[in-house]
Order: sequence, then C-alpha cells, then structure tokens
Amino acid sequence: MGDYSVKKIVQLYTRDLERVNWDKYVWNRLTIPKHRIFVWLTMHNRLQTTSRLHKMAIATNANCLICDDAVETQEHLMFECKFSFVVFSSIRKWCGLPNNHTTVNAILRWIARSKKNKFQKHMLFAIVGAMIYHIWCTRNDVFWNHRVVAIHNIINHIQKDVIGRMYRVMPKKTDIGGKEWLRNLANQVCI
Repeated sequence: MGDYSVKKIVQLYTRDLERVNWDKYVWNRLTIPKHRIFVWLTMHNRLQTTSRLHKMAIATNANCLICDDAVETQEHLMFECKFSFVVFSSIRKWCGLPNNHTTVNAILRWIARSKKNKFQKHMLFAIVGAMIYHIWCTRNDVFWNHRVVAIHNIINHIQKDVIGRMYRVMPKKTDIGGKEWLRNLANQVCI
C-alpha cells in the first residue's frame, strides 16, 4: 500500500484546472463582498447581459438597456456605453487610474504592477469592484424600473461605498502615506 498524502489528492483533482493570476485582486478583504462576486463574474465573462440572454432566447432584444445604441456585451456595458464611459472616466480621474485600458483584466493587471503600496492597490481593486457592481445595478434598474439613475449619483455611491469600507476595515498596519491618500480621496467625495 502506498503513502497517502492530502497534497497528492489535491493535485490529482486540480491538475486540469486553469491557473488564474487575478484571484488575489478579486478576493481581497477591502473589496465589499457583494462587489467581489460581480468582479468574479466579469472575469469569467458570465454577466447575464442582454446579448447572452438573447442567444439563449430569453431576451427579445440584444441592445444595451442603458443607451440602446449597441449590442449589450460585457465590454460594451462596462467600457463603451456612454453612461459607463462617463462613470469610469470620472472615477478614474478621482482615484488616479489610467484612462487607456479597455478591459477589467487590463485595469486589474495595471493596478497590480503599479508602484503604489499594498493598501492603495487593494483600495483600487475595491474601486474597480464598486464600479462594476454599480454599473450592473444601474443596468438592472433600467430593466426592472425603466429609469436610469443620474450619473453623479452613481459616482457618489461608488465613492461613498469604497471610502466607507476603507474606514471600516482599514488594516492597522496601514502606513501614513496610505492613510493620507485615503483622506485626500475622501475629501473629494460629494456629500
């Protein structure tokens, strides 16, 4: 009888699984838990957009529910839709993200490779999660309630969600630079 090892059993069951490099970005503790789920769905391209629902014969129309200008793919909803473009641009300017990335994976990779400290990186991951979540909630609000929330309200909700979360779960070892950066961002939030 051979040697039994938990490590060997885990390797046996996980050898065919694809390795991902974004798991630490999605599952960091500073990101609000419900936002984590939507980032995870986005990274797996599993948001139930109208184009996906149309392919499954669930939706009658594949157009974007917010702008109605193009087919609602995940890329369109997050980056090409006029509404989300303004939201992303405003939030990017607020927190210092570059404006040249057009996928969530590219943004997360840029954050991970940036020269910011660990707290700032995790906060930026949380901001991206909040943007995805609130854009998706706006899309659902259009579907269920037939109304588009004002852009400045969405931006304000994103900012307040992230700032509130940071102050609630900020690591005790956060350095002065991280706390100062957070304070500067908090001071820019509309009340």
